[in-house]
Amino acid sequence: MLAAVEARHSRAGRVDPSMLDAAHGAYRLTLDALIHARTPPSQEVLERLRSAHLTHLDASFYLLSHVRRLARAEEAPPPKRVERLLTLLLLVKPPSKDVAPRAAVMLAAPPLPTKLTGKRARAAAAEEAEAGGGGSNSERAAELREWPPEAKQLLGKQRHRAAYDKAWRALLALPMPAPAFRQVLRALPEGILPHVPVPLRYCDVLSDGYARGGVEAVLALRGLFVLMTRHHLEYPHLYKQLYAVLTAEALNGAHRAVFAAELKLFLSSVALPAYLLAAFCKRLLPADPRGRYREISGDLGGGRGSAEDAALLAAIAAADPFRMEESDPAESMALDSSLWEVEQLRQHCCPTVASLAGLFAAPMLPMTAPVELEPLAALTYSSLGLLETRKRLREVPLAVRPPASLFGAPPPGMPPGMAPLLAGLNAWQ
Repeated sequence: MLAAVEARHSRAGRVDPSMLDAAHGAYRLTLDALIHARTPPSQEVLERLRSAHLTHLDASFYLLSHVRRLARAEEAPPPKRVERLLTLLLLVKPPSKDVAPRAAVMLAAPPLPTKLTGKRARAAAAEEAEAGGGGSNSERAAELREWPPEAKQLLGKQRHRAAYDKAWRALLALPMPAPAFRQVLRALPEGILPHVPVPLRYCDVLSDGYARGGVEAVLALRGLFVLMTRHHLEYPHLYKQLYAVLTAEALNGAHRAVFAAELKLFLSSVALPAYLLAAFCKRLLPADPRGRYREISGDLGGGRGSAEDAALLAAIAAADPFRMEESDPAESMALDSSLWEVEQLRQHCCPTVASLAGLFAAPMLPMTAPVELEPLAALTYSSLGLLETRKRLREVPLAVRPPASLFGAPPPGMPPGMAPLLAGLNAWQ
């Protein structure tokens, strides 16, 4: 790679990884060309960049620097340019721990000294002892003695995490098209938040996505859950907003499987009040057959076996006081209602829906396994029909005698009045 040659030979007698950040260097010109080209880079080029070059500490570090620079070059760049910057940034994964000099993989790696012996080894150990270090640290110090400062700083994970955070903050400050913003929401929980110094700084991004509603709200749920459970984020009125997100678009859209899994996470807490569980149960039940699998299983996972759930199932009312149009679960009067929809679903024309609804009548024991959402959430009308055709049905005994033939002599036991009719049919044939 030309950029590696520049870093190794640009200065006489030393290797300089910072040449990857040079104004007219090959690395900078290559990345600028990828961003400003008329056509987007192909998947083969991106995969080659990720697997062959971004595994090097210096290449990944200075790519973050270039992404930050390009993101700050314009206040409102074209949407395609923002998407390409996002694509490049998603290729980078910072190191999770400090890297030992002999384990460092760089495009422009400085040469490592040979193992110290004799007086040099004792001198290095004494120097390290004066600094308060140990034996392993003395070896590390000896290995780094001939390294330039630009290369030494690339071995620490904090340096990479800080650069990673700055690149993301610069990119997220730009106006972002909807497809790119959804990519960010998908990547935040496991791909971005574990690698930044302060994950709570990204709460505004997730809150913005959650406030937009629709698909963005669904994709922001996992990130909010990570911030709340791992980083102690306080998010008032979260369940009220989550209740308002339960629309037909969310329940039956393309991301319904993701939404079902995230919803189960938020409703799995044992500290949720009874009115909240009741409101979610009532809001989830009215759905088409594709959704009733996940809604029923979601209700089973959230409230089956509780006293409030049993009371709702046993309640009988002449009229349903539940307010479906109410956006506040506390004002929906769900606790004054009943789960009459469950009894209706037990008589559903789709046998699998009826079977799932029948689980409500079964006793909830400590060893009862919860209903798995993942295989049910992705069902469609086509898969429902295919599922029914593949079932093995029992042969039911019938109190009839199968006919011996369609035409011909009357079978034994045929009533006398049927014989002339059969003879006429034979003559007509």
